Amino acid sequence: MVFTAIIQKILGAKIILDVHDPMPELFTSKFQICKTSLLIWFLKIEEQFSTRFADSVITANHSFRDILAQRSCPFKKITIILNSPDGRFYKKVLNNINSERKSKRFNILYIGTLAERYGLDIVLNAVSKIKKNGTIPLVKLSVIPKIKNEGDYSKRLLQEVHNLNLDDNFCFLEPVPHDKMPEIIQAADLSVYTPLPDVHMDIALSLKIPEVVAVGRPLVTSRLSVLLKYFGEDALFMCKPGNIGDCAAKILQVYKNPDESRLRTQKAQKALKKFDWEKQKQVYLKLVHELS
Repeated sequence: MVFTAIIQKILGAKIILDVHDPMPELFTSKFQICKTSLLIWFLKIEEQFSTRFADSVITANHSFRDILAQRSCPFKKITIILNSPDGRFYKKVLNNINSERKSKRFNILYIGTLAERYGLDIVLNAVSKIKKNGTIPLVKLSVIPKIKNEGDYSKRLLQEVHNLNLDDNFCFLEPVPHDKMPEIIQAADLSVYTPLPDVHMDIALSLKIPEVVAVGRPLVTSRLSVLLKYFGEDALFMCKPGNIGDCAAKILQVYKNPDESRLRTQKAQKALKKFDWEKQKQVYLKLVHELS
């Protein structure tokens, strides 16, 4: 893609390449490809040529920067611009922490990509366990996919809902415009993000994490390196990846302990300062100014 600007570069334009995800790691995770395969080798070569062609490279977090610097790009050529909640939509709800339950039903929310590596089936089974035990009388899981009818996994997910007898405890919603997302998140009692860690998922920070934190809702997540790095152990409710029992226990912990949820959310919001929308925008503008 970056080579579409070759004429502009010849004519003197400066080229910024956004490597939002390192492709070898993403392909390994998404398609379950062996790290030593020919395709992964080709993607690494492609990355090297692309980053060398660009005058500057931006990427989404420190782990991505370190991978690029080690493999294909000089460290000083890389600028980190963190995934940040869009200030135009989230500014009104920042620091608005309200842990009071909004209805008798306990509403759990998942937003994002529907794929096996995101571990949503772990949450489904955790909700099933909670329902069978009766520990949360009225529990409901709502899912908002990134794309409507996204892949075969959504069909498998609906079948799993039926198999677990969760038809009354599950809701599949339509994708929501980004400007409507803050109020959707705020209406939930809890958000979940439980991917299975691998070479990519362990270091990729979903934008939904800082967005949920910005709205002031508690989060049950897999224990991932990237979340430990940016938020720490005691800001989110972290469970063992792939562990249904631990996921159910963390959901129950949020339900039974609103004061603890409030405290953890406050800690998460303190960590969110490094994701400030305006600050990240200024980092980009400074880069553009330096190149020009």
